[in-house]
Amino acid sequence: IDAQLDDLKRQDLCALCAHMGNVLEQVTVPMHPEITRIKQLMQEHGAITAMMSGSGPTVFGIFSEEGQAVAAKGYIRTSGLARQVYVTRPFNVKNQQINEDQ
Repeated sequence: IDAQLDDLKRQDLCALCAHMGNVLEQVTVPMHPEITRIKQLMQEHGAITAMMSGSGPTVFGIFSEEGQAVAAKGYIRTSGLARQVYVTRPFNVKNQQINEDQ
């Protein structure tokens, strides 16, 4: 966690991704090998990293370029490995005005 916090302070996306991990993949992937294939497709199409979130069933990729993410979405959707595929953006609180009444 300390390394990830330092990566965030330095705004170093690649280092942050290198320090990410999910030990539950070791348990889940043997039962669902499509997780590995989805991760591979994302990385083959530009993801800095790809991994399973929590205990699943979501697999996500982090891309530095939106166009790569959109292309990866198309490949994954065409592959039939996933029923739902989305491209999202991170939410940056610093650049948003927050209405505390909501």
